[in-house]
Amino acid sequence: MNNPKLEFNIGEPVELKLLTDNVITGISQYGKWNMFPLLNEYEIQSFFAPQDVVDFIQKKRLGKNSVIAVTKDMRKKGKKLATVYDIEIISKNSAAAIAKNGSNKPDKRKTGIKIKPEFVQLREAIIGAVNELFQQMQVA
Repeated sequence: MNNPKLEFNIGEPVELKLLTDNVITGISQYGKWNMFPLLNEYEIQSFFAPQDVVDFIQKKRLGKNSVIAVTKDMRKKGKKLATVYDIEIISKNSAAAIAKNGSNKPDKRKTGIKIKPEFVQLREAIIGAVNELFQQMQVA
């Protein structure tokens, strides 16, 4: 993947959509790396995540199409400053939930929210159009 690397400004939350169910890992001359392809506004970017972020995403069973807000921060650890990432779950879409529910639509028994079918259709049409646009941009 040759997506641009996601850069964070300290203290500014960024809303991101996961594009895979699993982290992509590898090894370079600098050691092991973890990468998530993400949708940041209208651009696909690569987030090279530290292990604690990977552990959080896996523990919370976040999957493809989950939306998170990530804020980069600096905190004191002992006498040194360390980079930390605060993560807030905006919407959760896990592979386990899809398998149990049979779709990627929320189970209204769990949320208590009733969504009109025309809104679901509109949402699906918009997502399809956006995905098609991104695929066309990737080919160009």
